[in-house]
Amino acid sequence: MLGESQASVIAAAPIEEAIAGSEEALTALIVLYQRRVAGFVLGLTGEREAVDDLTQAIFLKMSCSIQKLRQPERFEPWLFQIARNVCLSHLRRRKWLGLFVPFSPTEHERAAEESPPDEAERLRAALQTLPPSQRELLCLLFERSYSYEELARLGRTTVASVRSRIHRAKRALRSAFREP
Repeated sequence: MLGESQASVIAAAPIEEAIAGSEEALTALIVLYQRRVAGFVLGLTGEREAVDDLTQAIFLKMSCSIQKLRQPERFEPWLFQIARNVCLSHLRRRKWLGLFVPFSPTEHERAAEESPPDEAERLRAALQTLPPSQRELLCLLFERSYSYEELARLGRTTVASVRSRIHRAKRALRSAFREP
């Protein structure tokens, strides 16, 4: 596994080449970031079945707009901002579609018969009970251990606000995880 500084050094050249129009460099960036972006998507949406489609949409948006990126050193926050926007759009769409999809009793009965979830599934389910803004912060914090300053820049807010939101999110996550 690469350390953060090694990954940054490796990624710096492909970023500049991708901005210049290199398809090979763009492919290298996708390969380099696909697992992290997919993990972020899963953490934010909680939908395993949507991860591939959303990750593909994120990299498509990245590919279409990377030439507009003026600061190559801001690539990673820029990429995760795209990921955040795609995921939040998906969640809003899903929420609206849920209002119009009829309830299926057989699906409900089948879900009740399933075995109890393991601890990772319980944590994922508890994470889904959080508001999207708190869930996003925790996913970013755990995904790459962003500093509070980086999280504040990503969220266009203050460090004090990030600290407060993370504290509330962790408290809510603990509470949701403890519930049976």
